[in-house]
Amino acid sequence: MKNLQHITFQFFHSFEITEVQVHKACQGIKKLSSVKKINLNFFSRCRFADVGIEIIAKTIKKFKFLQDLSLQIPDWRSLTDQGVNILSKSLKRLVSLQKIDLSFVSCYNITDVGLQSLGESLQKLISLQSIKISFEDYEKRSKITDKGVKSLSKGLQRLKSLQCINLNLSYCVFITDAGLQDLSEALKNCKFLRDFRLDFIHCSQIGDLGLQYISESYKTLAKLQVLHLDFLRCQKITDSGMQSVIEGLQGFTSLSQVVLGFYDCKKVSSSAIDDLRNTLKIIVPSRNYEVKIKEKKEKKKK
Repeated sequence: MKNLQHITFQFFHSFEITEVQVHKACQGIKKLSSVKKINLNFFSRCRFADVGIEIIAKTIKKFKFLQDLSLQIPDWRSLTDQGVNILSKSLKRLVSLQKIDLSFVSCYNITDVGLQSLGESLQKLISLQSIKISFEDYEKRSKITDKGVKSLSKGLQRLKSLQCINLNLSYCVFITDAGLQDLSEALKNCKFLRDFRLDFIHCSQIGDLGLQYISESYKTLAKLQVLHLDFLRCQKITDSGMQSVIEGLQGFTSLSQVVLGFYDCKKVSSSAIDDLRNTLKIIVPSRNYEVKIKEKKEKKKK
């Protein structure tokens, strides 16, 4: 057991998980110092989430050789900035970390203050090659704003070895085009990026300018192979934003997979979608692309 290098712990329960149960789960792995990969998945609510996350944080910081960390705590609704700050302090110590996956889905009490702590910790993880973070909040209670996106962006800006970025800020309704501007500036430094995925579903304040910023950033990523952008029901997006997407795609030779989501963006015309598809036919020879839209129903002839 001492030479064990990969741990996966999953907790499924129809009731709330307690801090005692979190403690028991973490106690079992504390002595396995050689572990390089840890998956901790708590698919149950935790009433005292800040206490639970502190237990997890104290455990993971002991793994100095950890290269891959996945922490899934969806629906820990009582988790606050204090808990995120405690976790971030532990993450700073994991200097060997190459891959990180953090899910805070429906943790709607986290604010920009928590994202600032997380962004500061990311700056220290210079060996990171892959990062996946989700603050998706289906109930639209998220308090995250452009300020929080800016803090995350500052963290990403220092990570020049990144090959994969996957950010999901869907339903964070206070995010605007300004947040995407900060994110796009950070991406320009990620010259080795191969896989880029953004989800801003139902972010109603994002419009054409935001798409322009993102398009200007990914067109500088010469090694990019996978592009996934989802702006479902971002109602401010128009044909002008689509044109920015198309212009950003021009000249790519390395793309092997593209998924673009503009489902129910009502101000986007059919002709703009056709132009986008025609562009993708040229730049993705494998035809491995998808444009997700709400197809308009044809009126039946009387």
